[in-house]
Order: sequence, then C-alpha cells, then structure tokens
Amino acid sequence: MPRGFAIAAVVLVAAAAPPPAPAAEVGSHSQLHACCTDPQVREAIFRHAKASGARSIRLDIELNGVFTPGIFGILFRNWSKVDAVRALSRRFDLPVTAVLIGSPVPAPGCAADRLRCPPADPATWAGHAGEVARRTGFSAFEIWNEPDGPAFVGTPQQYGRLVTAASAAVKAAAPAAEVVLAGTQDPGAGGRAWLGSALTVPGADRAFDVASIHLRGNVERMQRRLAELRAQLRVPVWVTEHGRAAEPDGQARQAAYLKRSLPALARSGAGRVYVTLLDAPPGPYESEGIVSGRGEPGQSLAPRQAYTVVREQARRWAGQTSESDPAGPPG
Repeated sequence: MPRGFAIAAVVLVAAAAPPPAPAAEVGSHSQLHACCTDPQVREAIFRHAKASGARSIRLDIELNGVFTPGIFGILFRNWSKVDAVRALSRRFDLPVTAVLIGSPVPAPGCAADRLRCPPADPATWAGHAGEVARRTGFSAFEIWNEPDGPAFVGTPQQYGRLVTAASAAVKAAAPAAEVVLAGTQDPGAGGRAWLGSALTVPGADRAFDVASIHLRGNVERMQRRLAELRAQLRVPVWVTEHGRAAEPDGQARQAAYLKRSLPALARSGAGRVYVTLLDAPPGPYESEGIVSGRGEPGQSLAPRQAYTVVREQARRWAGQTSESDPAGPPG
C-alpha cells in the first residue's frame, strides 16, 4: 500500500474510534458527623473510605457544636472533635470536604433547632467558617446541605447572603480551599429555581468554585439533571451524594447499578462522585451504603459487592489496574 494511503487509513481508523470515557474522581459520602459519630466508628469510616479508592471524604461539621455562646456574649470554642477529624484526615492522607451546617446563634424567630436555623448574622457565621478553615486546612468547604429542604429553614436570599459571606471568609483563611455550593434536595427544576433565586443576592453567583448536586435513580434522568445544572451555573459540578439501596433487590443489583452509573455521570461532566459509604437510619436510604451498617458503636461494618465496583472504578479513573491492588477492603 502506498505510504500516503496507509497514513490516511490510520487517520480514518483513529477518527472512527470512540473517545475514551472521561476520568472523574470517586469521593466518599461518609455519613460522618463531627459532633456525634463514635470515635472508633470515625476511624473505621476513614479506613473504609480510603480503601474504597476515594480521593476525598465528605462529612459534616456542625458549627453549633464547635461555637457555643455563653453569658455576657462570650463565645466558647470546643475544637476537640474537629481536631480528631483533622488528625484522621492526615493519618489516612484523605482530603476532607467539610459540610458546614448549624447556627451557634440562630436567626430571631426561627422555630427550628440550631442545626437547621439560618444564622442571626451571616458575617458572624462566616467568621466561624473561616476559623474552621484556618484551623483544619481542609481542601473544600460546602456551605450547608440541601438548603431548599428541611435541613435549612431559611429563604433563598438568606442562603445567598450566607454563601457570599462564608466564601470570602474561607478564602481569606485558606486561599487554596474550594468553596462548594450546596446540592439541593430537589435536583430538578425546582431546586435549580431555588438556587437561581439565592444567586440573585449581589456577589453570590461568584462566591463558589464548585457546584454540587445529589443524584439517585434513573441514569438517563441523572445525566440530564447534571447537564442542566452545569449549563445554568457554568462551573465544575460534583455529585456529592450518589447511591442505590441494596435492599430489597439485593447487593448484585446495587453493584450493577453503580457499575453503570459512575461512568455515565463522568461522561456527563461530573468531576467527582461521592458514593454513599454507610447506611442511613430507617428510610429510603437505609441500605444505600457500599458498606453495610449505620456506624453505631459496636456494630460491624461489612463491605457489600458494590464496594469492589467503586474501588475498581476509582482505579480506572486514576489510570491504575485492579492487579495493582495488593489488599482488599479492610476487615
């Protein structure tokens, strides 16, 4: 074959080959609460998250448990549990995405508890967020969780002011940290409209580095919702909660679902996908973890079949092969 034809044939074959699936990162939606998770369970969660191939662990930091107002306006700080999480992050070399929730001083008239009330003063709350960022050096800070639902009983405008103030404080304390816009409870049109209203607050639309979304269910619908949020906000998007219940269909169905959904979310532009690590309390997510167990003291944590799927996908994205793994999940 003449050399020119050979080159043309190679070019045609290369053009016809499908592009490789884009690489993302696996994160671990850990169900760890700094305020309340048992110390031995905290360590087990980090161990399982690291062994699953996660590049980051997502957990809650309850500001109302760190900062406690006392008499005469004195604010007391209890860093013991935050420091314990920081120590585990360093020990396991696993960066933390800290979800900052709770208000030490809630807004006047808020009938909910301090965990769900917006703060009385966004600037003061932002100062607390900055203190956490400076002390911990965590890699990312998500401002609240599902603010369009019962986890935050404020308005979109209150949330917009909170994001704007907190972003400035976090960046001043830890310039390399990423500020994450919270994923909404409704990942569809209702949630996007709620965020759109929040981002009308001056400066709010420029106050975050990454947006997030919580996705479960039909894979094609998840891909559409991810694409819609990316088009709306035009920033990188992380899927900060993703999973499928193991029951009643069984572990094999859960594993097969994640084997399909994780590459699909990467193809739709997710830069990171946080897979649910532990089971939740009784309800729709009670068997969603890739590790069975809710993290109660004395309860054993056992990897499900989906754990292996997640670990292998994490390695593929990292350019590794399953043969490079000398050890399985922790016992």
